Amino acid sequence: MISLKLMYKNVTNPDQTFETVSEFFKDENAGVDDKSALSAHIANDNKYQDSKEATLLSDKKTVLMTRDFEDEETAEKWLEERAKLPTIDKNLKEERMTF
Repeated sequence: MISLKLMYKNVTNPDQTFETVSEFFKDENAGVDDKSALSAHIANDNKYQDSKEATLLSDKKTVLMTRDFEDEETAEKWLEERAKLPTIDKNLKEERMTF
């Protein structure tokens, strides 16, 4: 198993705080305006990803997400497919932490 850690911050409203991960990723907060693109991202996640866990950090402005994959090859396939999809979280900046 291999884990990919991604850190997310809201760049449109950088001072806004959130109480939960769900609130952070709520469509209007994250900037999701294309439901079909969101569905395509979810399908890609379901195809390649074994599990994911998201944690709202103590600053209440940052989310750290850990995505688990069977192996590095599967993670790479997920990243390749994901890169072909439209951006969905337009208000968020994603930073890859580890692989």
